Amino acid sequence: MLLDISEILDDPDFIQTVEFGIVTQSSTGTGEPLETEVRSSHENTNVQPASGATLQRLPEGERTKDVQQVFTKKEFPIKNGDYMYFNNLKYRCITTEDWTQYGYSDSIFIRYEGSQDITSEGFDPFA
Repeated sequence: MLLDISEILDDPDFIQTVEFGIVTQSSTGTGEPLETEVRSSHENTNVQPASGATLQRLPEGERTKDVQQVFTKKEFPIKNGDYMYFNNLKYRCITTEDWTQYGYSDSIFIRYEGSQDITSEGFDPFA
């Protein structure tokens, strides 16, 4: 049986305030999808380096990257594709698991930068 860890996510010894970029999808007049990001801070967050067992849940090519496991209270929904800004680095959520019956959500974030960013103008090989 798993434990309800929601009390830990209220304990200042275990949590920090983290800024997240919540991504929403909309459509332009041309029918193209448009991704926008709204930043939001969340106080009850625990961020820690991903364990070996957590890394095993990832595709092989992703296991060598900077990976963080993030626990948030169930009231703060994170979904795949959302961003996290932590220690002056940007991460993107690649998987999230709903453990609300135990008081939390478990997400995996991978460091995200450069031409992958939604604000990037892409890579120009002729520049």
